[in-house]
Amino acid sequence: MNEADIAAFLKKLSSSKSLKETRKESFFSELHSLLASGLDFSHAFRLLIDGENDDNFRTVLDRLYADVVAGSSLWQALEGCGRFSALDCGVVRIGEETGRLSDSLAFLVDYYREFGFEVVSGEYLDGGIPHYKMLLRN
Repeated sequence: MNEADIAAFLKKLSSSKSLKETRKESFFSELHSLLASGLDFSHAFRLLIDGENDDNFRTVLDRLYADVVAGSSLWQALEGCGRFSALDCGVVRIGEETGRLSDSLAFLVDYYREFGFEVVSGEYLDGGIPHYKMLLRN
């Protein structure tokens, strides 16, 4: 595998359907702040949608909101969207089922701030298999 193949692979990963960790951290942080301030879910989510400048992410938020309004729980909407990890969906599910959604969102914010990984360089192990060093984001 040469450098061009590695660069193409990394580009494909970054353009995949899933959201980047920093984007998820921002989403969970903003929703947590709005809910913790006392806003109801519907009003908080509408504020997120109205304040979103990225058209692609606004579409994701619109779909999530529509799914919740149609009767899905937030974790089901996240799962159905296909852009959130099983961890994201599971933590939100626990928060919804225990009545502690705000705490669950705070956990996800902390998780992505502390454990969000970034690929910073590559080196080859025995057999020429690419291995990427992962550094914790600070």
